[in-house]
Amino acid sequence: MGTFLLVTNGHFGAIAVSPLVLFWGLLSAVGAATIALIPRDIMPEFGPLNTTGWGLLVAGLAMNTYHSAWLRPRHMPWQALLLIGAIILVGTVFALVLFNMSFQYIKPTTASLLDAFEPLSATVFSILLLRVPLTRYDLFGGALIILAVALLTVDVSHYLRRLWH
Repeated sequence: MGTFLLVTNGHFGAIAVSPLVLFWGLLSAVGAATIALIPRDIMPEFGPLNTTGWGLLVAGLAMNTYHSAWLRPRHMPWQALLLIGAIILVGTVFALVLFNMSFQYIKPTTASLLDAFEPLSATVFSILLLRVPLTRYDLFGGALIILAVALLTVDVSHYLRRLWH
């Protein structure tokens, strides 16, 4: 419901983002769920670094069938290549290795729940960096996301047992 409010700005008949953004957001949600669940059986045997490396290699080869990595504009400055490399290393490889290493300490489902903060962080950065106006629906949707993640990570049965005893 929180993400729904962030996407619609409270107008239930229309979305506040383009259909293309919605498509990629839903595809990203499927990817986030699968990236946490698929490698959980092989991670203990091969480790997070090998699992991440092979996963990125297979995904990169698959994406090369759509758009080859070696095709780039002719006059791309070296600064742009450096920035692209930084995004790949820090924003993808390093982040994914840390995400996979977190499975040693928390369940994949918990990691996926924490990933639910992404729409909230996108909203915050849109407000701060792009000067998108903050609405009451943004505030309420953000609060719902935080509440949902907090409730899903808490062992409610433990508190219910204490309440009844």
